[in-house]
Amino acid sequence: MTTISARVGIAKMGGEQFRYVEAVVDVWADHSVFPVAVLNELGIEPACQLTVELPDGSNADWGYGVVLLEIGDWRWPCPVVFGPNDEYRLGDSTLQIFNIEPDYNAGELAPAGPLSLGRREDISPNEFARLTAVAPREGYRIWLHYEDGVAGEIDLSHLAESELFKGWHDRRYFESLRIGAHGGVEWDDDVALCGDALYLELTGQVV
Repeated sequence: MTTISARVGIAKMGGEQFRYVEAVVDVWADHSVFPVAVLNELGIEPACQLTVELPDGSNADWGYGVVLLEIGDWRWPCPVVFGPNDEYRLGDSTLQIFNIEPDYNAGELAPAGPLSLGRREDISPNEFARLTAVAPREGYRIWLHYEDGVAGEIDLSHLAESELFKGWHDRRYFESLRIGAHGGVEWDDDVALCGDALYLELTGQVV
């Protein structure tokens, strides 16, 4: 899977002294995470302690507060977690505040779609959220993100042995997936999956 990183400026709220770092974009992290030592050097102290779930499944209490972040030409206050010295992660709340999202095909951050201010009452339940990001995972799994915040992995291994999808046995081909012109996941003009059907599977609804 493509790893995307971004240059991020960190400053104390109301301050102008920015420290610039490279942070890995991690849509699975609820909030951005930066080393407690770096934040303390900038005069930033946690407002409280927050229980976080670590990658190994264990829990820990880490500092939590608000800082001023700079990405590109924009600066916005963002919640961050005070992590260990090797943690530089750009989490989902920061991406939403800056209205940006990872473009895994281009390997960079890109502007996200229009902000949602709630679901209109006149929208039919059969109209689904737009697919905004897709990425390959291990095996025949893919990760999807929709504009309403629904995100997760789907295992496509049950399709891999069919004639239509035999090209997936070439790992480079499988990882070439992208969002197609009609809003689904496609590999080429002949191999594609419906974005609405994937949404239903991801949310556990009956197709």
